[in-house]
Amino acid sequence: MPSVTYKFYAEVFHTNFSNLRFGRPRSDACETCDMHNNKIKACTSNDPEKRNLMNALQLHHRKAEKARVTTNKDMADSQKITSDTNVISINLEQVLFLPSVTHSAMFYSRQLSCYNLGIQLSDLECAFICLCDESLTGRGGNEIPSGLLKALSQDSFQTRKKLVIWSDNCIGQNKNKIMLMLLIYLVISGVYEQVE
Repeated sequence: MPSVTYKFYAEVFHTNFSNLRFGRPRSDACETCDMHNNKIKACTSNDPEKRNLMNALQLHHRKAEKARVTTNKDMADSQKITSDTNVISINLEQVLFLPSVTHSAMFYSRQLSCYNLGIQLSDLECAFICLCDESLTGRGGNEIPSGLLKALSQDSFQTRKKLVIWSDNCIGQNKNKIMLMLLIYLVISGVYEQVE
């Protein structure tokens, strides 16, 4: 059976579905990338500072790639039968607004904010989703540790000796004293011997 190419899909969509378009998915950039890119754009082509900024951006990208490789290695290692490590990846997605309509009257109307905390339990190859609206919760320092503790309390989740948590670099949600207290609690109560 011959493989189907991008060109074939594009032709079908352009002829049969003229209201649909191909496009690149939008991705978030980190604050450091944005800062370096803006400074690079502001420099003239002969500016010696431009080379320093480009080197700093390249170093930043190398560090990000190293972290990505380490995350993938941790997750792959946790799936081995002999592993003594649970690896969890947590992320609070962008705010979801409901209802999701685009007509002009909605521009001036109040929409309901919904928060979606995703927790991937890599050794179980499953995910745990905490979806709440703004009337029940927020997206601050208490909510993320609460969702994480709820996920770790699931019956299907078997704890091992070590817990590794990967998350984004959000100080208000992931790097605060409440999260630190949860991690200390997990060690003191004997759930884990080590948390990273």
